[in-house]
Amino acid sequence: MGWDIDNEGNSNRGEPLPVGVHDVEIIKAVKGKDTKAGDRQVLVVFSDDEGREAAYFAPIEGPARFKAAQLMKGLGYTTAMIEEARFQPDHLTIEAVAKQWLVGNRCRIEVTKKPDRDFLDVRVLPAATPRTSQSACASSKARPLPADADVPF
Repeated sequence: MGWDIDNEGNSNRGEPLPVGVHDVEIIKAVKGKDTKAGDRQVLVVFSDDEGREAAYFAPIEGPARFKAAQLMKGLGYTTAMIEEARFQPDHLTIEAVAKQWLVGNRCRIEVTKKPDRDFLDVRVLPAATPRTSQSACASSKARPLPADADVPF
């Protein structure tokens, strides 16, 4: 990472989300730094309509891999939908795939803070209703073609 002299040390991050339940949008999803145990994980950044943010680390392997499943369930994806797409957890470490499946999608999260910790805990809440297969990738700009469409390949 290079110097940012004009920014004088200020980050691009927004104000943190306060403790509570929030409706948020995923604004960033990238391969995160491996856990201390060496498990790969995805870093997801949530933002509310006021620009306040919270980070969520979702390991895709190891004992905490349930967090990646929790994220997908919170976005309304079902096991059947994910299996039909042949989507695997490690696909989330591919930036373009993470953007397609995650970025731009909305969900609800709960932010908590334990008194003995300096950081916030984020939990993705289950979606109220599952997605339909046509809306599996809400952030994707692709639209389904009509059955009689003339495809040039």
